[in-house]
Amino acid sequence: MATIKSSAENLTLNADGANNDIIFQSNGTTKATLDQAGLLTATSFAGSGANLTGVGVDGIVSNANATAMTIDSSERIGIGVAPSDHTLSIKSGDGTANVLELATGDSQCRLNFSRSGNPTAYIRMLEDGSGGTGALHFGVGLSHNPADALIIKSDGKVTVGSTSVNDPVVLIQSGGGGDSTLQFSSAGANRSGQIKFLDNGSAVGGFINYKHNGDKMEFGCGSSTTVGFRVADGYTNAAQGLTFGTDTAAANKLDDYEEGTWTPAISTTSGGSNMAYQNTTGHYRKIGGLVHVFGIVQLTAKNNLQAGNVFVQGFPFTMANPSGEGQGGNITEYGNFSVNFNSPCLAFYQSGRMFLKYTPADGSSTYTNVVGGNVNDNTYFRFNATYTT
Repeated sequence: MATIKSSAENLTLNADGANNDIIFQSNGTTKATLDQAGLLTATSFAGSGANLTGVGVDGIVSNANATAMTIDSSERIGIGVAPSDHTLSIKSGDGTANVLELATGDSQCRLNFSRSGNPTAYIRMLEDGSGGTGALHFGVGLSHNPADALIIKSDGKVTVGSTSVNDPVVLIQSGGGGDSTLQFSSAGANRSGQIKFLDNGSAVGGFINYKHNGDKMEFGCGSSTTVGFRVADGYTNAAQGLTFGTDTAAANKLDDYEEGTWTPAISTTSGGSNMAYQNTTGHYRKIGGLVHVFGIVQLTAKNNLQAGNVFVQGFPFTMANPSGEGQGGNITEYGNFSVNFNSPCLAFYQSGRMFLKYTPADGSSTYTNVVGGNVNDNTYFRFNATYTT
């Protein structure tokens, strides 16, 4: 039996039919239902909801009378926690459950970031294996038309600036064909930096150190203190050079490498400077203070070459006084001299000059100087020599 009664300020509606429901209808159409358990069901609600502070979880997961979700007047939402200054705050009830989980039946799941409704960046999970293992893709633009900036695959490999990871654990690839850059920076001044290569995550197999004190780079292996070689101030002052092992002495630094060409010429101790040449070609390679030269001298006319001892000149760098160091070289090919000889060579004469010498064809072991009279108009020879600066 259904009853309606009034008592003081209260209006009582009672339904004791089969379902014990109170039904609200308009023109014969049900708009809302209040069942015997107190559950109100309606097709819609009107109003701002400004006074809606929470929804009890009683009858949802437990009998606890706690607030599951709160929406405040600033349209900030708190799930499991009161709203804060963030648009959405989520807290796990027991500290172990997933705080936020994105699930999909597709091969990828997306979280888009947008401004004024326009997507600008994204995080997406994309399966990278048949077993359902996923890779995390971080990028800019639209997730359905991605421009991935960083990828972390399920095997731990990381790619920065590329859509492909093969053998490298970390691959950095610049966009637009520009230079790729990896920078290390310290918030403190006058600090040093280090990259270590570890064996099985523990013992140091190799390293690269930057030492701010002295402004140098160190490369080594075995431990962080076993330096193979170092480059001291190699950017601002290349003359500081390269040292090896524990040696840091300035005098032992390798500070120069150079390759180039030079023009060899001949003269004698008695003079002669207007010889005509068909070919005078020379190349050199300089490493630190050591110079190795190659040359060809081919005459078409010796003109006023005098009768003194013949020497080569025009070397690309100033020679140091040898003090018995034996600077010189070999004549590897020669022809059209007016004397028969064996074992032709070059020997230091004085700074900037080397004598042509030979042993006579009669088997004598005494070296003799080539003189101007031994040179013809079509004489030629090839040579190489080494000297110090």
